[in-house]
Amino acid sequence: MSEKTKKEDDSIEFEELEKEETAAAKTNPPKVSKPVKKEQLAKITQEENIPASTKELANSIHRGSTLDEKRMAAVQMIQSGLLPNTLATIDQLDDPETRDKAIGGVIAIIEYGREINITPWIALNGMHVVQGKVVMGIHMYMGLALKNNILVDVIEDYKKIYSATDKTKLVDIQTTVEITRKHAEFGGLVKVYKFSKRWSEITKAGLDGRDNYKKRPILMLRTRCITEALRLYAADIFMGTYETSEMIDVTDSSYTLDDDGNVLSRG
Repeated sequence: MSEKTKKEDDSIEFEELEKEETAAAKTNPPKVSKPVKKEQLAKITQEENIPASTKELANSIHRGSTLDEKRMAAVQMIQSGLLPNTLATIDQLDDPETRDKAIGGVIAIIEYGREINITPWIALNGMHVVQGKVVMGIHMYMGLALKNNILVDVIEDYKKIYSATDKTKLVDIQTTVEITRKHAEFGGLVKVYKFSKRWSEITKAGLDGRDNYKKRPILMLRTRCITEALRLYAADIFMGTYETSEMIDVTDSSYTLDDDGNVLSRG
């Protein structure tokens, strides 16, 4: 068989094969996936992929590969009603103006917590968003310090300071903390730092007239002393993160505290 004849036969076979495939395609057309509506996607995610408990939901945000998946998990957490009211409430989901803010706040706190080695569930119960910044409560400050082998001792608590010439004249009030830290990066060097905060600094900042400073002056001075000391001597751990009431103080908002210094609500 000549080379020309062979090429012609191959061409005929190819054309016949192409006709058969075309006919088969018409008889059994390929299935085209219909676009999944957002509502359907949310339902599927809720029923199949999103865990049931709030703790599992918090951890599942890390596994979300898209922002939509993270948002869906955040909505489920808010709807559980188990998050602090100072972070997000179920009612906020009904208002378009507050919905995105609440969802974004939950995601931001979990992601921020991960950056400073705080697990999602702990972050959600101890961190807040104030003035667009993620902040943490005083107890989380102390917990993060201990977690990193930093000891915080209050060695002077609301100590009254009198004039050197007149022992009856009160000139200031001072709280002092002692920070003991072992620096692994410097061969295990142990350093002890002392830091003091005076009431005159509170007055200069114009905070002494605020309700919480009037009701709980000892607690507020102690909290300010501890957080400022840790931001100064453990900057690599706290990365400039402010304490919750500290950040609220720079706004005109009011807030209430419990006896331990936790922010219960804010205006």
